[in-house]
Amino acid sequence: MVIDAHFHLTFFEEICPTEELAQHRRDLLAYYKTGRTTAERVREVMHSNGIDKVFLLPFDYSTTDGDLVTVDEVKRVVELGKGDFIGFAA
Repeated sequence: MVIDAHFHLTFFEEICPTEELAQHRRDLLAYYKTGRTTAERVREVMHSNGIDKVFLLPFDYSTTDGDLVTVDEVKRVVELGKGDFIGFAA
């Protein structure tokens, strides 16, 4: 079994619903070329590359910028992962 132990869910469309929020997060995190994607697309890419599971890591910039990925958002994406996603929470 292959597990990716470091995968950020910051740009999943399910928790980053607008391009404005995505651009804000790109600027905040210096991920200038990162696009939004879906949980299902991440699963497709994982499986095509031989990865069985990923740990999803949220971020919390609420004290400096007001932006964060919440525990509820992590839970929502984990549920969409059909057993392929393992969520971490802060």
